[in-house]
Amino acid sequence: MSDAPTVVQCIPSMAGGGAERQFIYLTRGLVSRGWRVTAVVTHAGPHYEELKQSGARIVRPAAVTNYDPRLFFEVRRIIRDERPSLVQTWLLQMDVFGGLAALCSAVPWILSERSHEACYQRSLKYRLRETLARHASAIIANSCGGDAYWRTRVGVGTVRRVIPNGVPLEAIEAATPFASSEIGIPDDAHVVLLAGRRSPEKNWGALVLALDSVLRRRPAVLVFCGAGLDSGGLPRKLADEHGVHRVRVLGHVSDIWRWMKRANVFVSVGLFEGRPNTVLEAMASGCPLVVSDIPSHREFLDESTSVFVDPCRSAAIALGIETCLVDPQSAKDRSARARGAVAQWSVGRMVTAYEELYHDLIRADRELRGAGS
Repeated sequence: MSDAPTVVQCIPSMAGGGAERQFIYLTRGLVSRGWRVTAVVTHAGPHYEELKQSGARIVRPAAVTNYDPRLFFEVRRIIRDERPSLVQTWLLQMDVFGGLAALCSAVPWILSERSHEACYQRSLKYRLRETLARHASAIIANSCGGDAYWRTRVGVGTVRRVIPNGVPLEAIEAATPFASSEIGIPDDAHVVLLAGRRSPEKNWGALVLALDSVLRRRPAVLVFCGAGLDSGGLPRKLADEHGVHRVRVLGHVSDIWRWMKRANVFVSVGLFEGRPNTVLEAMASGCPLVVSDIPSHREFLDESTSVFVDPCRSAAIALGIETCLVDPQSAKDRSARARGAVAQWSVGRMVTAYEELYHDLIRADRELRGAGS
C-alpha cells in the first residue's frame, strides 16, 4: 500500500549467523503486516535467497570491504530515495555507516544490539559506534546483558528496549526428525549436536577437549553445524582423529531442526552470548541442553530446563554431556519444561514488539517536526 510506513533495514550480509536469521524473520513479518521494507545488504550469503522471498525491496550498495567509506554515501543516497520513516541497523559495519547516514539524513535511527558487553574491545571502531549511538533514537537489545552495555553509554533521550529473538515455533513443530537410516547412524547411537561459528567466544578449545573425552568413554556420534566449521580447525581435527563415522563436520545446514529432533543432547558452551538462536531452537525442538553457566543463558534457563557447566573446564563440559546420555529420562523431563518455556517467544510476538516501538518513534518524530515548524 502506497501510504504504508517505510523502514530501511541495513545489515552487512546474509551470512549464516543468528542476526541474519532474525533480520529475515522481522523483515518478512513486517511486510506481511503492510510495512514497506527496503533491505540494504552489502554482501550475499546462505540466507540471501530466503531474504529475496520475504517481499522486501533489496538494495545492494557498492562496497569492496566492510570498511569501504563509499558505503556511507550509498546508504545516504538510498535513504534519500526511499524517504523512510525509520532506519534500523544491524551489526557493526552498518551501525557505523548506516547509523551515520541516518543521522545525517535526520531520520530516526534504531541500533540493534545482538551481543553482550564481553564481546566488545576498546578499539577505535567500537568507540566510534558508541559515539554515534548516543544520538540514536532507540537501541533494541535481544537480551538484558546487551541492554546493560548501553545503560551507562547513552542518555535518557535514547529509548532502550529488550526484545527477545523470535523463534519460528510452527516451522520447528512441522520439522520431522531424521531417521537413523537417512543419516547413516545406528538406531541406538547417541547423537551430540553442536552449532556455531568459527570464533573465539564459542570456546572450541575447551569444548573439543571435552568431546574427545566423551568419545573415548561413550559410543556417541558428534555432529558439528556452522558456517566455516567444515573448512578446518578443531572440529575437523577431532574428525580426523576419531573418524567421520563418529564425528561429522557439516558446515552451514538448512535442516538443523531435524538434527535437533534426532539428537540426544545439544551443547552450547560459549563464553558469552546475546540471545542464542540455536539454544532457543533446540528448546523448541525438545532437545536436551548442556549450556555454559553464563548470565546470558541464566536469563532464560535454569536447572529445571538444562544442565549448566563451567565453560572453562573441559572435564565439567564432558560430565554435563554424559549426564544427559546416561539418564535420558531426566534429560527428557528437562527438555519438556524448556519446550514449554520457549512457547512465549514466537516470531509474531517479536514483530508486534518491534511494530509498537516503530509507531512510538514515528509519532514522536512527527510531534518533534510539528513543534519545530
